Amino acid sequence: MSETAAVNLEARVDELEKKLGSFEKEHQAFHSSRRGVEGPRGLQGEPGVSNIPGPAGKDGRDGVDGRNGRDGNDCVCKVGLDGKDGKPGKDGRDGKDGVDGKDSVVPGPAGKDGRNGVDGKDGAPGNDGAPGKDGVDGVDGKDGRDGVDGQDGVITPADIAHMEAKYRNLWKHDVQTALRAHFAESHQSNS
Repeated sequence: MSETAAVNLEARVDELEKKLGSFEKEHQAFHSSRRGVEGPRGLQGEPGVSNIPGPAGKDGRDGVDGRNGRDGNDCVCKVGLDGKDGKPGKDGRDGKDGVDGKDSVVPGPAGKDGRNGVDGKDGAPGNDGAPGKDGVDGVDGKDGRDGVDGQDGVITPADIAHMEAKYRNLWKHDVQTALRAHFAESHQSNS
């Protein structure tokens, strides 16, 4: 147990003792004839030790969202204007045909491959086929082997300490409720 938790626990116990003390004083005021002289207070007991951590605290609330940043500036770039197209030039005169040359015996170099043609349009989609027949049901599998028997449970001192730490506040509340009911009943019977 951390030092802070121990201090908080001691403060809570002191607070509960004060509340019980105030109930006791109220009770004494109505039942003073039944009690004898009060004896001296006993010695303070040593603080308890527990290796079981307390319950986890609640998560804190979410923080407030920050404001959105300012919008950035768009870049404005100047682009020059395209100039006007010039007038088309005149066609030149046709030249005179030359004299035919003699046929060559040597083959010329192979020509370059032509460009690929444009792809044709996709054909219309085909009709859906008929649905298939249902398959045969499969055979059920065999049952598995039985599991090994478990061991009997054992309650350890650590289990008891855990239950004490877990239900301590509930038990304190029940004791306080019973004392209040007792004091209220005693008060009504004396009135």
